[in-house]
Parts: sequence; C-alpha cells; structure tokens
Amino acid sequence: GAHVVRALQDAGLDPVVVDDLSSGHADFVPEGVPFVQGTILDRDLLVATMREHGVTGVIHVAGFKYAGVSVQRPLHT
Repeated sequence: GAHVVRALQDAGLDPVVVDDLSSGHADFVPEGVPFVQGTILDRDLLVATMREHGVTGVIHVAGFKYAGVSVQRPLHT
C-alpha cells in the first residue's frame, strides 16, 4: 500500500489512506498524507472520508499479503 501511495504522489495525485492496521503500520504512511484508521467494512466512515477529501477514485489494496491466510480464514474481516 505504501508503494501505491508514493506512486500516486509521484503522479501528482493526493492520496488518502484508510487502514485498520491489522497487517500494516501507520508509520508507513508518508508524511502529509491523510490517514484514517478504520475498516473498509465501515460504510459510513468510507463515505465521510471520501466526501471530506473529495475522493474521485479508489484503489483497493486491503487484501492479505499471504495467500494462505485467505485460505485458512476466508471470512476473516
């Protein structure tokens, strides 16, 4: 996710990060990038965040890094 954020910045875009930190660290979010801690399952949080920051597109990178986790725990949220 951090690499995607940096690529967006390099392209002149203003990313916003929403993350529940279940497998990441807030320290990986580059300085100056808005960070909202929460789950992507919280529709109200997502809507409010997108409105507040004028989001016009979404890149979903909230999957687990390791395929085995998704097989062992397919309904994990």
